[in-house]
Amino acid sequence: MSTMPGGLHALSDIMEKLYRRSLDHGIPPIDFEDGLILASLTFLLCAQRGYVRVVDLGAGIGFSALFLAYGMSFGCRGELVAVEYMDLRFEELRANTATLSKIAGSTVRVTATHMEGLEYLSKLEDESLDILFVDVEKNLYPEVLRMSRRKLRGGGIAIFHNAIAPRPPDEFFEIARREFKSLIIPSRAGLLVAYRS
Repeated sequence: MSTMPGGLHALSDIMEKLYRRSLDHGIPPIDFEDGLILASLTFLLCAQRGYVRVVDLGAGIGFSALFLAYGMSFGCRGELVAVEYMDLRFEELRANTATLSKIAGSTVRVTATHMEGLEYLSKLEDESLDILFVDVEKNLYPEVLRMSRRKLRGGGIAIFHNAIAPRPPDEFFEIARREFKSLIIPSRAGLLVAYRS
């Protein structure tokens, strides 16, 4: 059970605050429905595994990481790494890690990393990730997806925001069909879920 002080009401207030702060920074945050899908997928994978490593590429100030942390909060053990390369966004993300840690609970280590997403992913050991959430420049999606094939453990998932709008390059969808079991969840912006078997 989540150890967040104040329960769901407090969580809702934090979500609203980070949503508004994201807009203040000029960051188009994920929709709440996409966030709830993220939390649900994270929860399900956590329930199946003893230890889960989750990475949020293009984390902004931590709004999407908030949903990942919530999905991990129900007895999950593991780590959540939020990666952001823009300086001002990263400074606020780093300040928000204490809040993300409270949401995730004491058995999840939450860290913020100041780095470009592809560079971070390239430095990870192969087969070390369980969940990768991606919300970077859409022209990078094909390379991130291609690289995530090596970085995910068997049964791991990569979740890409904006699978519908703004649409990523066609190559991205070709890789998803060829190298993964994949599904587009038809929310307003769309989430592509790529499962590594």
